[in-house]
Amino acid sequence: MIARSALAMAALGVVLGAAPPARSAAPEGYLDSARPNQIGGWARDPDHPGPIPVHIYIDGELAHDMLADGNRPDLPFADKDHGYDWTPPPLGPGRHEVIVYGIGVDANGAIDGENMGLTNSPSVISDGCNGFVLADLAWCSGVPAYFESRAADTSYLYNSNIRVGVDGSFGGTIFELYGAGHDRNLLTQHGGGAVQLSIWGYEPLGPDAWFAEGSCDPTAYATEEACRAEHASCRLWCCSEGVHVADCGAVRSCVDWGAGAPWNPIQAQGADCGWGGASNDVDERVEEPGSVFTRKTNPYHFTKSTAMEGVVFEQTTALFDAYVQIDYRVTYAGPYSFGPHPQEIPAVFPGVGMNHTYHFYEGDAPWSGAEPTTVVEPPSDAGLMFRLRDREPYPHSNVDHWLSESWVSACDESGASCLTVAVFSPQYREIAASGYPGSGYGYLTPLGGFALEPGFDESFTAYLFPARHDQVIAGRTVRDWIYDLAVTYGCLAHGHPCDDGDPCTEGDRCGAGAVCAGALTLACGGDAGAADAGGPDAVRDGEADRDPSFDVEDAGPRRGRSGGGCSCRVEGRARAPAAGLLALACVLGRRRGRRR
Repeated sequence: MIARSALAMAALGVVLGAAPPARSAAPEGYLDSARPNQIGGWARDPDHPGPIPVHIYIDGELAHDMLADGNRPDLPFADKDHGYDWTPPPLGPGRHEVIVYGIGVDANGAIDGENMGLTNSPSVISDGCNGFVLADLAWCSGVPAYFESRAADTSYLYNSNIRVGVDGSFGGTIFELYGAGHDRNLLTQHGGGAVQLSIWGYEPLGPDAWFAEGSCDPTAYATEEACRAEHASCRLWCCSEGVHVADCGAVRSCVDWGAGAPWNPIQAQGADCGWGGASNDVDERVEEPGSVFTRKTNPYHFTKSTAMEGVVFEQTTALFDAYVQIDYRVTYAGPYSFGPHPQEIPAVFPGVGMNHTYHFYEGDAPWSGAEPTTVVEPPSDAGLMFRLRDREPYPHSNVDHWLSESWVSACDESGASCLTVAVFSPQYREIAASGYPGSGYGYLTPLGGFALEPGFDESFTAYLFPARHDQVIAGRTVRDWIYDLAVTYGCLAHGHPCDDGDPCTEGDRCGAGAVCAGALTLACGGDAGAADAGGPDAVRDGEADRDPSFDVEDAGPRRGRSGGGCSCRVEGRARAPAAGLLALACVLGRRRGRRR
């Protein structure tokens, strides 16, 4: 028996009587400081003279990774470059636990799996609402429970370039988006802001009428004078006999909207114009490596105290090296038909000050790297409307620019904090932005133009980049990453169908006027979306949308779905479709994983 055991051990490389192999030493170090404006200390691995990585966890979630290579002359080692120092974003009310791990390495500096929580971990940060301003401060003061339970409620996706948080307690709203450094949230943290679907519409019955603003009165006044005789503030709304008009009993208006405001289901809103409780929780959440799927049924209105029965919001948020891809699906099985309306799909509110400078391309050589246009400090009395070329338009009184490439970057005055939004799906008509200084925070929202009706079922995709168009993420500029996506979408990225009007096949070309050149690289089952052949100067007559908050005319709802997009070779930039999208298709096909 002893001999057989010895043979077995020898076969496993174990020699009787030999000393066991030396184990690598664990990292050592200290969390010196855990304060609202600083998390710092030192870390080293005795196995390696050089610096090692550290991972900083806040409330159990990875918040930042960095190399501990700062000079610390106070350390009792020959090598002094082992310090780390990071400024976290404001954490809000509650006690927030901080743990810093030293990531073990071997003698050659390769990760060896011997990780260790540093001495003085965990520590606690508690700083209330310090660091927040404007809408973020109002949200912090008014809904402190959001910050107290944020980590538990939020599904985080993380890499060294991006951190994004999807909050399941607020309908899947994306409240957090951080770029490199993970030290500034690029989004406004407010239930009425952040990144979330926001669908609008009236039941189109009855004439326009004036309604009280700031209080709930279901009376439809024929004139402003009649309304102001009873109320200090009044507003003209469409469709005064529609079911959307609140009766101010069973259905009340929220905030200052008044009874005549349109329906407006959003992801974050809760019952009775509130934010707490379980009414705005997602119905389903599935976490996969690199993605989060959420479903919210019967979302509540931002404008009224009740839910929009029959509406379902589905959202898959996926993290790639340089961007966040958000795939949405909106369905409606209710009894009403909405009137046409601009739709925020999604509403995107960049952080404080990120409405100072806008970058975009409106020239005649799209997808070629030509110099973009920059607008600094646009007027504060009107938003900017960036219309996508060759899409079905709904004319605005202020069509400021025509986008030849379907992206816009919004930045603060320093240029250090920027967010780029890119869209290609046929439902999108334009990207709307706020002026400067406005409310202090930004607005950079891709808009569609359609109406919900029974049986409505539409899917579309938006992309968020936590940087300016010319800034480098993962070795390439944001604009280069967008060009790869444009190749994947093919003719659709240019707003053109294939040239013969039939389903796209090998050898087809994009339609007349498109810049896309060369043979299509992939066959696809259907033309790449309808196009307005009239170009940017074409104006279509349509039913007026009489919501003064939008001041638009809409050409009417898009019916049905367009066919699949075609992959073209973009002139001067021949590229293969992004491989990451194929991986995402597998995620969307499975939707397995942890459910909450």
